[in-house]
Amino acid sequence: NKEVLYVLLPDYAAHEMVYLSEAIASDEFALKETENVNKVVAPTLDPVKSIGGFRVIPDYSFDTMPEDYAA
Repeated sequence: NKEVLYVLLPDYAAHEMVYLSEAIASDEFALKETENVNKVVAPTLDPVKSIGGFRVIPDYSFDTMPEDYAA
């Protein structure tokens, strides 16, 4: 599995990643040869708040993110 990293900054718009992340996570017809996993990166590991008030706990900070990822 390769990870697809989404960088979230304070006051991000939650809708910006919905369609892409859904397409990456879903394999409704089992057509994908490899499976990718969605992960969130932020400046720190503290929760990041969207403009709509949602809080996301990042998987990685800029300091802990992997060097090898799919996108």
